[in-house]
Amino acid sequence: MTTLNYLPGYGAATKDPHQALPVVRPSLAGLRTRERVPFASGIAAGTNAVMTAHIAVSARAVKRQLLTKSPAVKATLLVYVVTGLLRGEMGFAGVIISDRLETRAMANTAGSAHGAVRTLAAGADLALVSHTPALQYAPCGTVRAARYDV
Repeated sequence: MTTLNYLPGYGAATKDPHQALPVVRPSLAGLRTRERVPFASGIAAGTNAVMTAHIAVSARAVKRQLLTKSPAVKATLLVYVVTGLLRGEMGFAGVIISDRLETRAMANTAGSAHGAVRTLAAGADLALVSHTPALQYAPCGTVRAARYDV
């Protein structure tokens, strides 16, 4: 199985998401042209999966597609990136996987449990939580509970 990492790309990021939340400020045109080029090539070559990035994308770039009114929202949580760009514009029909939800970029902002719900709501197929069973319990319970609130 092949997986492309990390949509929309870390090219302009200056921080490591395992330590802090990187912020990128591409224009919408930049997302469609520069950042998506390597992903489009991989999809055309037949990749099975795409992993989304925990980077904050400037709300200005995708202001109408945000799940919240936050000035910057993680790419994993953006309906535009997961559903609009990847599924819609790029025609990707494979598996969409979040990056690990207990990275500091996610845990210190949305939190792993809430992040799992929002990641799946944005259109991802898998919300990745790893390392220890203790870290997996809260996201699993929150996703299970959220299924019934929809």
